[in-house]
Amino acid sequence: MLNGLHRIYKDVCELVEAMSVAASTNWAELWTDDIQTQEIVLTATVSDSAMVFNELQDAQSQVEALLVLTVELEQREACQRGENVDN
Repeated sequence: MLNGLHRIYKDVCELVEAMSVAASTNWAELWTDDIQTQEIVLTATVSDSAMVFNELQDAQSQVEALLVLTVELEQREACQRGENVDN
């Protein structure tokens, strides 16, 4: 998912540059800020194991979490090998 968002970000940057829109909005800075915020929230969430276990009480939640993690790991591995990870 992150790769898809990054591609959208790049497309928006190219469009803004092509349209010669004033640089009143620094897309790169906004992107970096958003990523940092997401990392902080994720780190805070997973740092408390009790919070994680509370969210994964039922079997369906556990299976969904494992599936998401599996897909993310596969995408990251493919990305590191330079493969296309579009779904």
